[in-house]
Amino acid sequence: MVEPDAHTDTDPELSDPEVETPAQEEDDDASFGASLKVDTSAVNDIYYDGRNYFMLGQDGLWRGEASSVVTSCLKVRGFTDKTPKGMSFSRMDQIKEIIRKHRRVDGAAPYLYHPGEL
Repeated sequence: MVEPDAHTDTDPELSDPEVETPAQEEDDDASFGASLKVDTSAVNDIYYDGRNYFMLGQDGLWRGEASSVVTSCLKVRGFTDKTPKGMSFSRMDQIKEIIRKHRRVDGAAPYLYHPGEL
């Protein structure tokens, strides 16, 4: 039996169980990434909070951007919105899905005097 944390009064047996990703969902993610080769380093300066995209500007400041601006930026970086023959999605769809799943943040706000990027 696990001892309760000294900082909380909750019983560990009553706490929420850890949620595991079903194997099928993991397989879907793996096949999705493998279906078209995508260089994810091309989006290291883009985050998504569920509503807005945030991009790092050349001046080092983060700015909220509309989806249309991000789409235009991704086109300049070589991602096309044309769906290849035999596929059901484009490289643009794929990279945006990668941003939504793997570059997701809970929110964005100014953090004064913080030397880190995020």
